[in-house]
Amino acid sequence: MNPLHAPSTLIGMLNHSTLVWRYGRNFTRTLHQSLDKKAAVEPAEVASLRSPGILLCSAEEVLDEDGPAQLEHSSQLIQERLQDDDVRAFLSTQNSGSAHKEFMYQLLPPQLEVSSPFIRLALNPRLLSIVNGYLGTKTCLRALNAWLNVPTPASAKETQLWHRDSDDHMNIKVFLYLNDVALDAGPFCFIPRTHQSGSLKIAPRIDESGRVTDETMTQLVPEREWRICTGPPGTAVLADTTGFHKGLKPERRERLLLMFQYTSGRPRYRRAVSITGSPDWQLTQDQRFALFP
Repeated sequence: MNPLHAPSTLIGMLNHSTLVWRYGRNFTRTLHQSLDKKAAVEPAEVASLRSPGILLCSAEEVLDEDGPAQLEHSSQLIQERLQDDDVRAFLSTQNSGSAHKEFMYQLLPPQLEVSSPFIRLALNPRLLSIVNGYLGTKTCLRALNAWLNVPTPASAKETQLWHRDSDDHMNIKVFLYLNDVALDAGPFCFIPRTHQSGSLKIAPRIDESGRVTDETMTQLVPEREWRICTGPPGTAVLADTTGFHKGLKPERRERLLLMFQYTSGRPRYRRAVSITGSPDWQLTQDQRFALFP
């Protein structure tokens, strides 16, 4: 349902800060979303995502007919990237026996041409329609990268501990698994309904780094209620990461994925990827807003 056309009872239920965010800070984008006839009927995935704040499915379910081929091409490029000298040096360090090891390597540069296959995939029209429908506004592609997570002997740290993202009032991160992500490969984990518009309001004790340990979290939310997102290559996870989440620590195998983040046009922090050049295809309205904050 389009926010500007929603019944007054629903409008009354919406959080005041969310209304200010949509209709104050992002009025133009929200107005365009409201007037977009294609957006008048939300994709079914939006309703599935809204209450829990997370959706786990096949990538084919959230991409249009060109999407699977785009994903396959992107996956092949990432596999080739794994053979580069710098990546090999990183993996060699992991096997050196040193206790001081980094658990994640970002495989894409901070600057990408708009014609990049990764940009095209992140701008997939069906994916954008789901993200825009959930956020209720035309969104901006804030971040894009490919992550290689590897097992290390160290204890869980940083993003391997529970935390929330504060990049914007609401946001969506999309994770596309490029390998088989079982429990021992560090799947994405989420606590449903803890996102900005979720119904589960918890305030765990947060350490000096802004993280929450499993021991602390289990006192508030039993482990059986945590959503652990395992899946084969081609699995998609869509999550509003204003909710508590983490990447489970890989124990035996690597995790390889693409990550896209979508925010409003007025996030708290500036864009994390620089997009250069001009597109060689005709942009849709959603794609124009996603590219140009």
